[in-house]
Amino acid sequence: MNTSHITESLADLFQAEDRRIVFWHDPDGEFADFVRALGLDGVQVILADEVGSLELKVLLELEAPLGRYLLYFRSPEPEPDQDWLLDIRLYAKTFHADWASILLGELGLINQSMRGHLQERKSFFSSKDRLVRAKKLIAPHDREAELDLKLLAVLTRAEHPGSFEVLIRLFGQMCPDRKCNLKAVPAQRHRQARAGRIFLEPNGHRLWLSGSATIPGGPADPAAGYGHGQRLGQVRRRSNTGGAARRAGAFSASGAGQKATNASVFVAQWRSHMAYTAQFSLLSDAVGRELEIEKHLGGYGHEALADVN
Repeated sequence: MNTSHITESLADLFQAEDRRIVFWHDPDGEFADFVRALGLDGVQVILADEVGSLELKVLLELEAPLGRYLLYFRSPEPEPDQDWLLDIRLYAKTFHADWASILLGELGLINQSMRGHLQERKSFFSSKDRLVRAKKLIAPHDREAELDLKLLAVLTRAEHPGSFEVLIRLFGQMCPDRKCNLKAVPAQRHRQARAGRIFLEPNGHRLWLSGSATIPGGPADPAAGYGHGQRLGQVRRRSNTGGAARRAGAFSASGAGQKATNASVFVAQWRSHMAYTAQFSLLSDAVGRELEIEKHLGGYGHEALADVN
């Protein structure tokens, strides 16, 4: 981790901002060794957890009221009613240099509220390759939703950070070498979801909920079968016939409203996209065979299905 800018930021607080006392809380102790070796002109570094609060208060306000101090704590900032140094803290400066704060600056994000969100995705950014590719996509004003979509684009190696491109890449993995094996999809999706749990969200749900905004009924548990493949078959018939017969109701897009519309639009774009139409045909034919759609709908003509909702 590059800590040079931490030294520069601390120096600015004491020199440019003329601060006398700076608090630094590092509950995980990520910078303990760095602080012990830190040298700032005219500034005394105090490992505050090794000094009693009353002793520290006497030093700062009575014994050396003009000295400059960096107070480093390997503990979280206390609640105000439990803070013996609250009156000093109110006129001092609190410095943030946790891992998420450093990453926030490295990514160029300007919203400090994103620090917690980044912390939850620490494993994703542990890879230098993923970090480099993510930095190319991230914009200063990105918030949680935009950031997660871009991280998904990195994970799936999508060309652009859009829902269409990410889903296309995910679906494309179902038919390697032009051979679709839907029975193997749950294990493959489980590995993909595992990446989501490790890199994006502790419980893995956000990875799949972002997809279910486009594909209705996407499972929260990625190991629960090939649900998205089923939805593909459902929506394919919906987009091809304008609806489904009563008997074919099980094959219609589940749920109404915007989600079903999004799914239909996504499938229509996928089917008509020059670069992906062959991929669509492979997967939709495989899903059709798996669901035995011809067996269930073979007795109906196009006219019989045309006006069915």
